[in-house]
Amino acid sequence: MPIVFLSPSTQDWNPYVTGSGSEEYWMNRIVDAMEPYLRSNGIRYRRNDPDTSAGAAIREAQAVVDRERPVGADARVRAAAETAVNVAASVTLMDGGSLEGVKTAFSQGLTAFFRDNALRTRVVSHGKALRLLLDCAGVADVSGFTMNGSGDSLTLQEGAVPVVGTLTLTEVKA
Repeated sequence: MPIVFLSPSTQDWNPYVTGSGSEEYWMNRIVDAMEPYLRSNGIRYRRNDPDTSAGAAIREAQAVVDRERPVGADARVRAAAETAVNVAASVTLMDGGSLEGVKTAFSQGLTAFFRDNALRTRVVSHGKALRLLLDCAGVADVSGFTMNGSGDSLTLQEGAVPVVGTLTLTEVKA
């Protein structure tokens, strides 16, 4: 019978995408809700200790894989390598728009975008990221949009996932 290793976040310092609480808190809540369903369906599982580091969770997962894998199989547990995506842009605000409000909304949107696409593609689309900024409340226009100094889409290394880096948004007057 297969075994599932549940490893919710150990990042209590990382704010959740909605800004309410930490990533660790909400990911552990999701896993708490999953456990009864796994048990009731006879699915074996192990869960990491949320009080340990990400490295300890990876080592624990590898130990489970080593014990449970079929004879002859060679399976490795690795954490994804984070690649910071630094964004710079000039932003023209609408009347009543707030640069800090735009920066907060853009950071949250970009975090969700990265999370939702991390396992689907290694390309961080310039156009989609720009659209996220343009769609923020209070934004009238954007110019000079770059990611990691480039005006093009980014292609990440194999096994890398994007994370929000430095956001340098500069207000320009219309």
